[in-house]
Order: sequence, then structure tokens, then C-alpha cells
Amino acid sequence: MKTFKNHTQVDTEVLREIWNDILVDGVAFPGLDLYSSENFEKKLAAYDQVDILLVDDKIAGYYLIKANNEGRASHVANGTYAVNKAFRGQGLINDLVAKSIETAKIHGFRGIQFNAVVAENKAA
Repeated sequence: MKTFKNHTQVDTEVLREIWNDILVDGVAFPGLDLYSSENFEKKLAAYDQVDILLVDDKIAGYYLIKANNEGRASHVANGTYAVNKAFRGQGLINDLVAKSIETAKIHGFRGIQFNAVVAENKAA
């Protein structure tokens, strides 16, 4: 069973571990430095919405959205997605993207942009 929850309803340490796993893999996120718990909490706080996809009550992945730019360009959201290694290859990214687009509209964004796809990320 698939459900979504706000990140405040789950253990954000698990979210940090998923993020850092993706950084270590080196094919999806542009960052190089792993996040400490404190720095990751600050990162999450910078987003308008962070929602978690649960599959059978296990954290399968999550998305983060915020304004892609400031001022007159703040009508477009930026979407970032993270999928737990144990759940990759199951098409769950489709659920995450669809939910993030729906949420972006609720926040008043008129579009959503994905602007940091690493060249080695063939799946994306």
C-alpha cells in the first residue's frame, strides 16, 4: 500500500541516510559532501514541502519542492527526488513526481522544473 506523509511525521534521519546514499553512488545528485544530521535538518527547512512516499509503511522515497528562483521567477517550483535503494526500479518516481506537481499547484506555483540531472544518471 502506497501513502504519502509530511516529513515531520517520519524519522528524518532515514531521509538523510537515503540522501547520503545517493551522494555516495555519485550518479544522481550534484553534491559531493555528505550531510550531518544538523545540516540536513537545515536543508529540509529551506523547502516549501517535503513529502515522504511510504510503501507498506516503509520509507520508499521523498520529494522536496521550493521556488526555483526569487522574485519575478518564484512562480516556478524546483523539484528534487530521492528514492531508497531498496525501492529503486519499481517506478515509484512516477508517484513522487505526480504528487510533487499536485503539491506545487497547491503552493501556488505555475510550473515545476528539474534542473540538476547529473549526466551519469541514465534513468533520469
